[in-house]
Amino acid sequence: MQPFNKSRSLTEGGILASIAIIFALISVYIPVLGVIVNMIWPVPILLLGVRHGFKVSLMCLAVAGIIIAILVNPLQAVSVVLGFGFIGIALGYAINQNWSLLKTMVVGTIASCLSKAAVLLVGFWVLGFNPLAMQLEVMGGAVEQAVEIYQKMGIPPAQIEILRETLTKTVGLLKYIMPAGFFVASVLDTFINYWVAKKILARLGRTLPDFPPFTSWTNPAWMLWIYGVSLLIVTFYHQTPDSILYHIGTNLQVVSNLALLVQGLANVRYFIDKKGWPKFLRSIIIMLVFFNQFISQMVILIGAFDLVFDYRKLGINNKRVS
Repeated sequence: MQPFNKSRSLTEGGILASIAIIFALISVYIPVLGVIVNMIWPVPILLLGVRHGFKVSLMCLAVAGIIIAILVNPLQAVSVVLGFGFIGIALGYAINQNWSLLKTMVVGTIASCLSKAAVLLVGFWVLGFNPLAMQLEVMGGAVEQAVEIYQKMGIPPAQIEILRETLTKTVGLLKYIMPAGFFVASVLDTFINYWVAKKILARLGRTLPDFPPFTSWTNPAWMLWIYGVSLLIVTFYHQTPDSILYHIGTNLQVVSNLALLVQGLANVRYFIDKKGWPKFLRSIIIMLVFFNQFISQMVILIGAFDLVFDYRKLGINNKRVS
């Protein structure tokens, strides 16, 4: 921590706490923009932790929570403080201690997972409702709204029923893969907040470790074992979807698929750059990955085979996690 005096610490704390409060108000009263703002809500808390230490960032979080409770409502304050604040606390502490990039990301991801679990517990045990069930109910209603829109567009009833069945199955699958979704969201939260904080701190004269080039991103070798085990579990237990083993296998499959998908895309980017092919191919391939299941599976397999054959010659000891 840099040797700032107490008055400067309080001044910066007040400014950053005000920014955090404004972010919270935006998330409540401007829903579309609020989704984006919520993702970077921990940044002011993180910056305070880096520049002034753990205690100041914790005080800032407490003050922001109290004022949000007064201006909006206590529920919103609890959701913001528990759901996002402790990510900023954890990342700020890790960066302030000069921990490695990997250790910082792990700490931030764990803090984010615990924050999301805390919000669920508060909703379920204190307030008496299940946020997950409410979210699934909302999504179920969205399915029916989508079906009504397609009916008004004159789409044949047979196709509408197929669409309804597909969307219903998708919503039903979500309740099984919630843990994987929380984990992936926690990784993204940590990545985004670290990246934003890095850009801001660079302007303030503090350089943070950078992520390796995307073309060199890879997974540890054990990710292939997780991928293989998840395939076996899902294959053997697909007829008993209520089995705990099926739930475990499905969540492992989601996480390993996404990890290998990133590695596959890193391979594609690497060879596009190496061969000097047009850069617009990157955008085309990314679009195909999201809109074509066959292409996405091929990219996942590329990532899996890369762990075995090391197409980019990164070395068998390369353990960076994408």
